[in-house]
Amino acid sequence: MSTADQLAIGSLVKDFVYAMSVELRRYGLDRQDILALHNCHLKEVRHDPVDDSHALYMEWRDGYGHCCGSLLVYADGMAYAEWDVLQVHPQRPQCFVEAVIAWGRAGEVKADLHLCQSLA
Repeated sequence: MSTADQLAIGSLVKDFVYAMSVELRRYGLDRQDILALHNCHLKEVRHDPVDDSHALYMEWRDGYGHCCGSLLVYADGMAYAEWDVLQVHPQRPQCFVEAVIAWGRAGEVKADLHLCQSLA
């Protein structure tokens, strides 16, 4: 990967982390640990046998080495990220926030919460 590619990926990661952190704060989930996601621990190219495409897969890990999120960047510049939240929604106690997700391309990232019905 060239230096220019590494800088572009670094910028994309920052865009996604920022969009996800804004979405979390919008609902009162002030998770400062998301701001440390600028370093991806695993980077590899993955092949999709269905359409024969390739995508760059990156993984974020917690202090214990467990995967807590990922970012997938497709050849056309589109990307998708997911980061585990795993806590009750502060405004809707009947819902559990499984993750914050983001999608788009550099400079055009959207984010949303992935909710599940709470069992409690």
